[in-house]
Amino acid sequence: MIEGPDGQGLWGTKARLFIVSYAPLIGIFAARSAPHWWWTASLSILAVAGAVDGWRMVRSARKRSTARMKVTNVEDQGNAVSGYLATYLLPFLSELPSGWGDGIAYFLYFATAFVIFLKSNLGVVNPTLYVLGWRVSRVALNGRDTLLVSRKPVKVGESVHVAVALGVHVTVSTYGTIGE
Repeated sequence: MIEGPDGQGLWGTKARLFIVSYAPLIGIFAARSAPHWWWTASLSILAVAGAVDGWRMVRSARKRSTARMKVTNVEDQGNAVSGYLATYLLPFLSELPSGWGDGIAYFLYFATAFVIFLKSNLGVVNPTLYVLGWRVSRVALNGRDTLLVSRKPVKVGESVHVAVALGVHVTVSTYGTIGE
């Protein structure tokens, strides 16, 4: 299990990353439900909140204390991207919400997606952070598994200057490879 820098599980952080990662999809649902003001308003608020939370996560890292850590392992998650983006087809294959039953259906869909997100490596596929110019990687920093948000790919042996924001390590700068 990935642990946060404080030694606690990242359930809360993963929940926030889930909302951040699905913010564009939620925005698509909001646009598709435009004739229904209640759906459009609530989904728009959730989409904006997710995008702002993602921006705030990486932006606030620069204001926090930092530490220099060595990357001891990096797991490539590129193969998960195409499967993840397939979920973005849902609003185009379904009808617009027309009642409370549709609300329950959407809730069940997102609840299922959330459970899969928690139990898998999908936390590293985050379209909102990609749009903001960041990527999420599953790495080991100083031998401890965590999620790392960075502007560019990191390599094993690199030294990164990181801060912790929302329980996730965010790179402030990289220093290149450290000799073993």
